[in-house]
Amino acid sequence: PILLVHGQDNLWVIYVAAFLEGSVSYFAGPFGNAALPNVVEKTQLTNANAAFQTGGYAAGLVGPAIAGILLASNGLLAIVVADAAAYLASGFLVVRIRSDLEKDRGVYQRPAGHSAIRAGWNEWVEGVRLIMSQAWIASIFLVMVIGFFSSSFAIVAIVPFIRHTLGGSAQIYGWIVAARGLGGILGGLALSRSGAKPPARRIVESLFAVSAITILMAVFRSIPMALVASVAMSAVALPISVGQATLIQAHVPN
Repeated sequence: PILLVHGQDNLWVIYVAAFLEGSVSYFAGPFGNAALPNVVEKTQLTNANAAFQTGGYAAGLVGPAIAGILLASNGLLAIVVADAAAYLASGFLVVRIRSDLEKDRGVYQRPAGHSAIRAGWNEWVEGVRLIMSQAWIASIFLVMVIGFFSSSFAIVAIVPFIRHTLGGSAQIYGWIVAARGLGGILGGLALSRSGAKPPARRIVESLFAVSAITILMAVFRSIPMALVASVAMSAVALPISVGQATLIQAHVPN
């Protein structure tokens, strides 16, 4: 649908496309996280989660460079086609997975007389009850909610920050995205070599580190500082998502 956008008059199409893409993408993450403990030993969950996160950051490092080349050579059409093709390739690879992703689960049977919507609602309510039944799960949930709020603020603020505060351009934005990818790769490598530190402790240390780097980035308003801060922030933030996923996968029932 983004190909239909040719000016400000139909800019609303981007919002609709972003909403739909975000809605669909949130089906993939929870299923992948729930499947991982069935194919990886519990002692390897931290390394496995770190590897997945590192792969994502690697894509964030390479992707902007490829996008810049495509945009300069063939325009927006090439970007949209490449993006759609990447999703199709990902789906094809998932279909090719032959591991048992749901051990000891059996086939889900919808209760008699329940529609798909009602059955889905009931399972969602069960998930909320599970979260609220144990304090440590509720704590992780609260941290994740606050983290989503923080990320949404950063997503909205980063472009005007680069353009108006730093006096940068779209190229500077691309550099910052690439810097984040580099930081995530470095953080993943460091996490895999950091030993068996408890995930909860990693999360707390990372939260304090991210807060400090964010403040430094806002105080020292310069492009070099923004680039260094982007690398450092991605590196120290990686244990947050990895630690949360590992704790839930290791200690919450299927």
